[in-house]
Amino acid sequence: MSKNILDLGSIPDGTLVCNIEKILVTVEKLIKAAGTSAIVFSHSVDSVKVKFPSGMILNMNLKCRTMIGVAAGVENQKNRSLKPVIKLNICNLEEDYTQL
Repeated sequence: MSKNILDLGSIPDGTLVCNIEKILVTVEKLIKAAGTSAIVFSHSVDSVKVKFPSGMILNMNLKCRTMIGVAAGVENQKNRSLKPVIKLNICNLEEDYTQL
């Protein structure tokens, strides 16, 4: 398992998170859109309060897994054409090999 994927219960208050499991051990995720994140708001004995970008606060299970950080993809919200994947420019790659 990656070191930036943890249970909500082990993440300190005020941490930005994304890709939160909606229900324990499911494929459904919350906060997946590029440039978005939620904030771990507070901990209680049996749940964690998470504040979403809409302002809504949900009580979530302590064992739900989440990724620390902001979902990649955009530098600003107005430009949705930026992607987190960099495409390989084959023309430049061929030029580099000819110089060897």
